Amino acid sequence: QAHCSWCFNEAEQKLINKCMITRNVYQCETCGKEGCKCMKCPEMTRRYPDHADKLCFSCKLLIPKWGDPERLINALKVQGRCSWCFKVTKHTLFNHNTATRSEYVCDECSNRTISCRFCDIAMARNHQALGDQLCAKCDGTIKDWERPYETGKSLLKTGWCSWCITHSLHELDSANIMRRNCYKCLQCNNKTLECFNCSEMSRAGFMWNDNLCTRCYGEDKRIAKTPTWEALKQKRDAICRQHRDLDRVIAEMQRDSEYRSKCKAQGVERPFLLLVSMPPMLRNQISCQLGWTIFTQDYFGDSHAESYHILCDSNSGMQARANQSYERLNPLAHNSNWYDILIRVMQATFHCDMEHKNYKTSQPACSQSGSQLIQDAEVNFFVLLSHSMKEDIERKKKQKEAKEAQAETKKQNKETIPPCEDFPVEVLDAYIPKEEPLPDLPAQDMDSLLSDSGDENFDPSSVSANERELAFNTLEELKKTSEQFSKKREQLTDCVEGSAAASSMAEEASRDAKAQRDSPQPERKSKELKETDLDESITYIKDMILKNTGIKREEVGKYAIQLGMTYAGVSKLSVSIMSLKLGAALVPSTAGVALPAAAALSMFSTPLFVIGILSLTAGAVKLGFGSSEGRLVMPVITILNQRLLLAIEDINIDDY
Repeated sequence: QAHCSWCFNEAEQKLINKCMITRNVYQCETCGKEGCKCMKCPEMTRRYPDHADKLCFSCKLLIPKWGDPERLINALKVQGRCSWCFKVTKHTLFNHNTATRSEYVCDECSNRTISCRFCDIAMARNHQALGDQLCAKCDGTIKDWERPYETGKSLLKTGWCSWCITHSLHELDSANIMRRNCYKCLQCNNKTLECFNCSEMSRAGFMWNDNLCTRCYGEDKRIAKTPTWEALKQKRDAICRQHRDLDRVIAEMQRDSEYRSKCKAQGVERPFLLLVSMPPMLRNQISCQLGWTIFTQDYFGDSHAESYHILCDSNSGMQARANQSYERLNPLAHNSNWYDILIRVMQATFHCDMEHKNYKTSQPACSQSGSQLIQDAEVNFFVLLSHSMKEDIERKKKQKEAKEAQAETKKQNKETIPPCEDFPVEVLDAYIPKEEPLPDLPAQDMDSLLSDSGDENFDPSSVSANERELAFNTLEELKKTSEQFSKKREQLTDCVEGSAAASSMAEEASRDAKAQRDSPQPERKSKELKETDLDESITYIKDMILKNTGIKREEVGKYAIQLGMTYAGVSKLSVSIMSLKLGAALVPSTAGVALPAAAALSMFSTPLFVIGILSLTAGAVKLGFGSSEGRLVMPVITILNQRLLLAIEDINIDDY
């Protein structure tokens, strides 16, 4: 028992990493965050991805003494303007530094902030490598806090994005004096920079930046050495907007090709088939997470070629990023197969010590369908992921209940609190949930968590109250975030800089809406969500998962319920992102109620929106800023999600 410097509760601290030279790493049972023992007292300090505090907050004299956690957390808050959301709000202390400025987290937008060196009324933006010296107004980015997008000329930029090949809006992410400003594309949410040769946007990433945009670099040799943006966009639309149904997906999975034979020899045929069954937009999202885009490649349009390069590219493929250093240096060494990728990502993400079978055992298992070794590895990944999501859901639920109770108390006591200045424009990526790292799992609980005896198997014929609440909360979160995103998009396109890209974005939205109207849609039974409809959908999902995967774990069933409900609602929103018609497979009223705004998303932002609903966008944050394992977390999650989606559509991946 010790006090935690994260949640300030006295709780049990479980040992998760025993170190020989440095201090041991513990995990708080209350908040799930990591800490180390204080060097002056028996309490716990805060531990970050790259270092740990030497002293606890009490020994640092940041708090008077251990006591009420809520009172201590409020004592660590400062109030000021946020350079991300431009609102007057409170900022919670995240990392206290003695020599340099301390780091904070904005309570409104959840972005990292740091104190401004010139004024004391606002907070500057904090980034992964280095924080800004001045706030948005002091450095000249904006001139008026009340009208940031109207007075900040560099805050929004209109141009072609080299990631998604769209003429879209780009919001300023990091302002630089000696180097180019870093932006974030509104359509695909990837980082961009201004091209050296023209005014369009090139690709950017962590520790690397492209000098030229796609057009100036001339990547697509099939069209021309220097293709026009309109030609690239026409090619992208012709492929991405093709009609996709179950028959076409099954035909692509059954088709033989040279790429499929190569993947089978490498032991990655299973993820290859799952990638083939995805729509081009989803495959492009995975390639963007790995560091490039398939839209500008000459093989774009061939699902087998795209899937092969995502898996087996010699520089940026999933195999290359999963290989160890000695495997890269040894020319006779083999590449990682699907089993190696799963185990290494699980070990790096969840800090679990799992048995790793050798290559002679895993390679034959990866080459045959229905392998029990691969089945166990994928089930373990789902269990660990659902456990992390469960902790995140419970934490958000407690925060919501605490806010509601506090608001009710203030209402009863008729307390008058001066309201913060309200500004109508919210941050561009407000639809993305808080970037919190995936919680680690205690090492001693790993065996009990992954064993089938730890939880009861789910019954497809019955629906529990917990499952019903989980599905309903997923739909409510989907409805809430879609409304926020739709409202934010309207506000941005109304500003001066955003009006230039409004026509292009409206064209994309109208095309998606037209495709939705032209596709066959089931009639809605009722505008109100009925409990019987929800139960039917939950029963259907559980029955299909059990039939087509053979997985009986309760955690996997609950995760599949969230996944199925989310994709069923999004299919109503943008049919172009879905390779399958989940909205028709589930009860129509369930999906219809979830999304009141039918054209809130473009087909480029939908994949990230879906992952945001499932609280998975922070998967790679903890692994450290562009590491190979960090880049593999989201692609592996997306590929395994596709297996569950195929199962809900009554497709068993082992049959192919």
